[in-house]
This record gives sequence, C-alpha cells and structure tokens, in this order.
Amino acid sequence: MIRVIGWIAALAVGPAVGAQSTPQKAPPGCRTFSAHETRATMPSPGAASTIVQKCEYDKAANTFTCRGDHRSAVAKYSYEMTFTFAKVEDFVGDPDRIVLFGHPQRMTMRHTGDVNAVSRATYTYDSSGWLSRLSIDTAGHKSDEIFTAWDSFGRPTAATAGRDVMAYSYDDTKRTGTMTNKTVGSETVKLFDINGIEVGQEISGPAGKVAHSWTIHSTATTCK
Repeated sequence: MIRVIGWIAALAVGPAVGAQSTPQKAPPGCRTFSAHETRATMPSPGAASTIVQKCEYDKAANTFTCRGDHRSAVAKYSYEMTFTFAKVEDFVGDPDRIVLFGHPQRMTMRHTGDVNAVSRATYTYDSSGWLSRLSIDTAGHKSDEIFTAWDSFGRPTAATAGRDVMAYSYDDTKRTGTMTNKTVGSETVKLFDINGIEVGQEISGPAGKVAHSWTIHSTATTCK
C-alpha cells in the first residue's frame, strides 16, 4: 500500500463508501484515497484478523501516512506507515491507471505491541522515472526487488526478489492489478474502485483460494 501507494492541494472528507454505494470519480488532476477503512481477512480457518486504518496527506511535508491497529488471535499491534514523495504530482499520478507500487521516494513503517519492528523501503527510478529497484531493510534484514520489464505506462511487469521470480499485470478496465510469484506458484489479484482505491484482494496458491474485501468508511481528495 501497501506497496503500494502527493496528493493534496485541498483535502475534503467524502462520504462512506459501502458495498452498495457508487464512489464519485475524482476531478481531473486529483486523487481520491481511503481516509478510514476496515480490512477483515480470513486466510485460513481460525486465523481471522482485522485491521482498522486511517490515512492522511501532509502537503507541507509531501508525506502520506497511514496509522492502523491489527487484531487477531495470534498478535495485536499498531503501526504507522509513512510514504515520502518528491512532489504532489507523484502522489496524484494518473488515477485512471492501476498502480501496485505508486511513485514514492521512501517508506518507513513502525510496529508497536506484540510486534515491535521498524521497516524502511527505498524506491529507485531510472532516467525515465520508472521503478527499477525496491530496497527494504527490516531490523537489519535487507532485501532487494529488481525490476526488469515495464509496460508502456512505465508500470513494472517483471522482477526478481532473491530467488523469487515475480510478474505484474494491470487491467485498467476491470480495475485489477495482479502480482504473481512464479517460483512458489501464488497469485494475488488486487481489486480497485474507479478512483484507484484498493477495495479487496483474491489470493490463490497451492493451498487454495481466499477472497477478502475492505470496507471504506470515508475518503479524502487531494489535487495537484
């Protein structure tokens, strides 16, 4: 949010987006994002978890910050995740295009509670502004994902992450983005609404298939 994930000239809180409601498309040059959401997952029987998350954009600092609480039978913890952008245009991007990584410079994520850790990610771009490397450092454990192919819009379509061979695809009409780990045989299809807000995902692998959906309680909009 997330690998994915600027975005504010003006901030306006929108109405709740429920399963039966139709979100309003953001005006040209603007991006609407989830300001408050609940993610309930059941990856396996007895392994239900709930995440309640709130996000905001700070125009002065060009940062997008999400704070959340995770609750499950296994662990309870809180987190704060901050993406830093070079300019508001990088956050807004093109809402008509599905993105899985966004265009930040770096990300910091801090966990407190049953999980205590700090993760930092650095995004490296080539001369065309296309993502070429994602470097992650979690408590001294470092990893790199090297991107090797892109589509005509500059979105990554292939990468290597250690021993894993990754593939990425996008369907702007169906509003989906797919991440495939060819090495282990797993696939995650992320579902997005008309504004590019992630509203759910479907995970498939050797153990079967699981679907999750998010409840968006409120949104906010920022413009270039």
